[in-house]
Amino acid sequence: MNIERATYSYIALRDCIEEVKKLPLTVQKKSDHKAIRYRVFDAYNYCLDKTQCCLFEADYSPYHDYSKAVDRNASKKELDNLLRQAVRFLQNELTGIYNSMEIGEVNTID
Repeated sequence: MNIERATYSYIALRDCIEEVKKLPLTVQKKSDHKAIRYRVFDAYNYCLDKTQCCLFEADYSPYHDYSKAVDRNASKKELDNLLRQAVRFLQNELTGIYNSMEIGEVNTID
């Protein structure tokens, strides 16, 4: 049985990395989390659209926990921690895809 390998674009991956770099790891006030939540969600969707990789599904990622915590009005400390987890998840997955591209575990284009 021959299994098809994933294919990623260096340009799309670079665009995703630039988008994720714009995200903060913490905010000044607790109320800022309501606005940041949508920026993080947009970053997840951007990466999903660019890479077509299910790892960036917001409903099955640390973003989901962060969003629920914002809805239930959790403490600022907890929200900051969950925000960092959501952003680091994106960073780690993009790094993992890049490393896989470099060693040839996945197909590349561009």
